[in-house]
Amino acid sequence: MFNLKERTNPYINKPSPELDAAWTELLQYSNVRLTEAEVDTIAPDRKQSAIPLPDGGYFGMLTIHHELHCVKHLHRFIYADYYFPELSSEELGRRKLHMEHCLDLLRQSIMCHADVQPITMRWAKSVPVPGANYSTPHNCYNWEAVNNWAKSRSLDRIFEPGYLKHPVFGDVYSWDGLENLTRIGLATDPPKGPE
Repeated sequence: MFNLKERTNPYINKPSPELDAAWTELLQYSNVRLTEAEVDTIAPDRKQSAIPLPDGGYFGMLTIHHELHCVKHLHRFIYADYYFPELSSEELGRRKLHMEHCLDLLRQSIMCHADVQPITMRWAKSVPVPGANYSTPHNCYNWEAVNNWAKSRSLDRIFEPGYLKHPVFGDVYSWDGLENLTRIGLATDPPKGPE
């Protein structure tokens, strides 16, 4: 059952270290190792563009983690003054494009999964118009099972210098532009260096 009366929870609230830690924990297994067979089931020619890992398999993520990444970054965009206090107009433009991508991705996902559970209407207590009663049962995937699968495939070394190498740019996470990329938003933030 969804509880839409609860306006604050570990993921949606005013910015705080606790909220950021909740998102980090939720998305900690976003980067996963896919097998060749799994890549082949996505599309016949997907292996041609998939990134092979130096120790076998392919770099991937589950769609649910991409969608959660989008929710996280939409939340951060609402609180841009907190998360991005010195955003240049160029970076703001890139971030808006990213948010438009996220909104459209979520729209497509919602339409694709089409939860058709009826919602009844009820009389609101404070205004003379009907309001939706969102306390409706839904069939959901077992998040713990999904998260455990991702954990079993998690790429702990993904941010390790030298682990991933771009064919043109070289070592991926030592690139000078990485800070700008993380400001735009990777699904999983790289670990912070020494302060």
